Amino acid sequence: MSRPFNDTTVEEAKKEIHRRLLREEKLKRIERKEMRRLASTGWQPPRGGPAAHRGPSVHDAADAIEVTEWAFAREAQRRAEEQLRPSRVPSAPLLDKYRLIPPAPAADNGALHRELDTTQEMLNRVERNLREGEANNAADMLRHYLDRSGRTIHFMPRELRRYEEINDAEKRVQDYFIDWMIKPQSWTELTYGEDGTIGNRHVESNFQRIAPKLLALRDGDTLRDHSYWESRLQYPLPIVQGGKWHDRTGLSDISSVDLEGFAGKAKTRGDGDFSFKRRGNLIDFEGNVEQSFDEPYNFENGTSFNKMSRNLTEIRDQFSGDEARRLAQHARAKDFQMKALWPRRATGQLRVNDDGTLSLETVEWTDIDPYEYRPWP
Repeated sequence: MSRPFNDTTVEEAKKEIHRRLLREEKLKRIERKEMRRLASTGWQPPRGGPAAHRGPSVHDAADAIEVTEWAFAREAQRRAEEQLRPSRVPSAPLLDKYRLIPPAPAADNGALHRELDTTQEMLNRVERNLREGEANNAADMLRHYLDRSGRTIHFMPRELRRYEEINDAEKRVQDYFIDWMIKPQSWTELTYGEDGTIGNRHVESNFQRIAPKLLALRDGDTLRDHSYWESRLQYPLPIVQGGKWHDRTGLSDISSVDLEGFAGKAKTRGDGDFSFKRRGNLIDFEGNVEQSFDEPYNFENGTSFNKMSRNLTEIRDQFSGDEARRLAQHARAKDFQMKALWPRRATGQLRVNDDGTLSLETVEWTDIDPYEYRPWP
């Protein structure tokens, strides 16, 4: 806003004149910019009549802006003081020269604690339901989550391998390594056109293959190579698992329910190192495959889980992963890692066929004592 000219020295008078000239130039720039903006919207300035009757000047507008900014600052101070009341969590407002973004209201701590208490009690009931159904590993892992230690759980291999789904995943890992050895990296397929013409199409495998390297070996040559594969656990249909859970006669195997209760959509991994030696039309091989289970125990957003009640009859008797995850977000629970390792040794032979392909002659898989296992560097 303007102020009286009270300077008493020539130097101070020059400074004041210079300041006002700069302010005048700035206001003119603002005025030109606003006129262009208004013109772009089709607005036309009033015509005729003395200047005094054409409404407020741009200088008046500048003064009004200063008054508005001062009012905004006072309002920001008032709201900040209001946030400091004991019933609220203080939150700093965002204030700049042109706008004020008021602070978001703090969460009601009482309501939050009640919500977390409800979720915690519900998960305690889920744990009891799991134990009643003898899904003990699932119950133990849920209890470990609620106890908040965060300590990694190491499973003994025999504990995990009693689950059929783990054995199936292990078998798929082993099958991958055999395919890795004997299946070609690329091949040619016949194609049939709509007009009856026959052609060829080159096909490249999406997976790693070493058959071309093995076929290139001469008698007595050796080769070392390595690969890995991950196999996700595959469970029975939900209706089958539900039937197991509700049977409760002692004749029903609920192992898949127990495994999925703590492992979820986990996977097993096999890291394999192999050596090969050609001997005539045979290639002897041996290698170690480090099979592992290494998964986090957590609750992902967008997931849902059964409460495992004895009289569960509808899908609505579930809780969401978001609910359980909130406990960890507010220090009522803690994620942790689950691990197991069981190395295996494979020995066998491949046959080099007359048509330039490889086939499996023999293979034997045996467990290795982890203390004797030494992976290649």
